[in-house]
Formats: sequence, structure tokens, C-alpha cells
Amino acid sequence: MTGRARNNPQFDRAQLAMLGEALGRDELRSMLSGLLAEIAAIMRRIETSLGQDDRDAASRACLVLRSTASNFGAARLAAACRDFAGGIVRETSVPARLAELSDTIDKTLVALDLELGDALHKDEFALLYQPWLDVGTRRIAGCEAPVRWRHPTRGLLSAMQFIPMAEESSMIAQLSGWVLRRACADATNWPAGVKLSINLSPEQYASDFLCGAVVDALDFTGFAAERLEFEIVDPLTTGDLRKLKLNLDELAGCGIGITLDRFGGSQWSLNDIRELPCTRIKIDKSLVAAVTTSARDARIVATLVALALGIGLAVTAEGVETAEQAEVLRGLGCTEMQGFLFSRPRTAVEVEADTRSKESRQAGRVGEPATHEN
Repeated sequence: MTGRARNNPQFDRAQLAMLGEALGRDELRSMLSGLLAEIAAIMRRIETSLGQDDRDAASRACLVLRSTASNFGAARLAAACRDFAGGIVRETSVPARLAELSDTIDKTLVALDLELGDALHKDEFALLYQPWLDVGTRRIAGCEAPVRWRHPTRGLLSAMQFIPMAEESSMIAQLSGWVLRRACADATNWPAGVKLSINLSPEQYASDFLCGAVVDALDFTGFAAERLEFEIVDPLTTGDLRKLKLNLDELAGCGIGITLDRFGGSQWSLNDIRELPCTRIKIDKSLVAAVTTSARDARIVATLVALALGIGLAVTAEGVETAEQAEVLRGLGCTEMQGFLFSRPRTAVEVEADTRSKESRQAGRVGEPATHEN
């Protein structure tokens, strides 16, 4: 399809609402009522992918749709999105190739579900480590542990491309257990002052087995509980808030830190800081990106930093990409930062080498912009 001009329609909220009415599905309209903007963005990304020569473009588009849909309601919403895409094909001038989307989604998901079940046994998962730095000393203060799937044919898949599927099956418990044990084992080779941060899946928040699994992993690896932190993303995804608090209280009682991720960019409130045993907040990258261009956002960040430090919480700014952002954040009182300015995700061996290197090397390679990284 290269070289052929296409008249791609732009789907805004009003157009999508009209399409929802045209489809005549009450349940579909209800499910999509709060997601029209997200669906519009998804459909634009799908159209872009389908305009490529690569025959796998449709499959990649399906993964985008599935991953995003899963964050808002898993299987039922994914099915609704398939219906919705079919409706767009019928009701608009979107190219006919988009009609393949529904079948491709089903086939892709069935294949990935089967492959996901075998991936652990085939050792296809890998952990990378995204450092955050104390910018005063230029030393790594800790590392977040994102998981990747080294898919044999689709390449390196990010967590958002397969974790939602794992959450809908029993795989999430096995995968989470593997991540916890592997990350703790890797981090035992780092200096004692370097912390390890692991993202908790919403499916784990209210699990009856969470605390037992964590204690078992710490005992097995010998990793110190005081060096471990868990990141939770958004209270709207927690489900059973009472059970979440009980689990977090139990983890905190073992000396494990609790981080409220994306603070200032999600639905976290001051009441959550009061009610949950959090030890750190991570300032959302949307605020970080705006500190150099918006005085209002800079004041918001300064207020969050002062509030957190004032009640004894650690603060990390995430998504720092420019030296100017880092300088402004430092002026606002934030001294721990994470982002591509300092380092891209690294292997456990690379982190060990950096954290055990001489201070001069830490002040150079670790603290410099990571433009040379892949």
C-alpha cells in the first residue's frame, strides 16, 4: 500500500458518539461512554499501522488495542472494542483492510495466550533495571525492575503488551513470583544502599498470597526487606481497598517500602497518603515534562515535594529527559530522579558494574545523559 494516498478519517469524541448511536448497542455505548477519547487514539494508531507494508502490522495494531482495552475492563471491553471497530468499518470510509481487525485480534490473542503459558518454561522473560539517582551524589539510589518478553517472532514486548493477558489467567501469579525472585536474586549483588523497586499488578493488590510469596522470596534469596519497595499505580484499579490496605500494612510491617507511582498524574489523593503506609511518591512524568514550560506545574511539583518531605516520605521525579528539567526539579527540592537523561534500562550486570565502580566513574558514565545507550 505504499505510495497510495489514503483519506483517513479523524475520529473525535462527537463522531464516535454518533457511531455508538448508529450501532444501536446499549451495552456497547455504556461501556465506551468514558473511553471515547482513548478509542479514538487507538483507532488512529491502528490506521497508521495498517498503512505499512509489514504484514504483521495488523497484529501489532491488535496488541495496541488489546493492551489499552485491558486496562479498562479486560475481556469484555476488548470484545466491545472489536464490535466497535467492526461498526466503524460499516459506518465510515475507513479502508476495507480494517475489516480484518476483529478476526486478527481473536487469532492473535489465542496464539499469544498459548505462547504466554509456555514462555516461563522456555525462559523467554527478562528483567531490565531502570535506575533512579541521587543527583547530589550522582550515585544510583535504586532501580525499578520492568519485565520484558523476548518473544521468538514478535521481538521484545513491553509489559503492557502481555501483562493484561497474564492478569486474566493464572499466569500472573507465576510470572509475578518469577519477577520477585529473579529481581531479588539479582539485587543481592548490588551494594547494600541500592534499593529495588517492583511494580505490583492490580491482580496482586488484594491477593491472599501476596505477603507469603514476598516473604518466601526474601528468605530464598537472602535479600533484605528494607531494600525492597513495591510500586502501586492507581487506586481506581485496586478493587478491594480494604484488602489492599491490609496487604500493604503487612508488607510495611516487614520493613518493605510502598511507593505511590504516577502521583499527580493519576487518581491518588492526599487521603491515600494518610490511609496507606506509603514511604515514597513518584511524581508523574506529565508534571516533570511541564516544569520548564509551566510556572503553575512547577509550583505544583514544588508543593508535592515539600509536602512529601515534610511528612517523611521520599520523592522521586520520573521521566526526566533533559538537563533543564533536572535543574528545575533540583531547584524545587527534588533530589532523586529517574529518566533517560541519566540512564536507560540496564541489565543486572551493568547495574552491578556501575554501582560498584569508583566515584569518578559514577559521576561520569552513570550521571551523564544516556544518549549512547540503545
